[in-house]
Amino acid sequence: ISNAMDVSVPSNIERISWLYGNDVNEISKKISSWSFTDLLTRNMIKNIFDKYDYLIDPHTAVGMLGLGEYRLISNSFKKCIVLSTAHASKFSDDVEQIINQEIELPDQIKNLSNKEKNSIRLNNKFKSFKEFLLAI
Repeated sequence: ISNAMDVSVPSNIERISWLYGNDVNEISKKISSWSFTDLLTRNMIKNIFDKYDYLIDPHTAVGMLGLGEYRLISNSFKKCIVLSTAHASKFSDDVEQIINQEIELPDQIKNLSNKEKNSIRLNNKFKSFKEFLLAI
């Protein structure tokens, strides 16, 4: 329910490889990854909804599962951020079944179709991204 690899060329892999000079050993030192079943993903969505009355999408659920895995392996409980890129309504067919109720679209999403698209170009340096986030 959170398949993100259904593209012929996953561009993030190319970007990461370029950033690390195509050195797989360097990438492995800095980046970890895991995969999770649909059942675990569904359970995370349901648990977050039941415990916090907060609705997350399948990709966010996988991010939360990844954070849990990282914490287990590293024995680290530092403050962390899981970034969400979608509202659960984008996956309403699955999420509504998981929480057993209809998802109501927030006004912000209802009104998006009437908005002009704006974007901010950033370079590929983490420092610039961090400075941008801290400034907003």
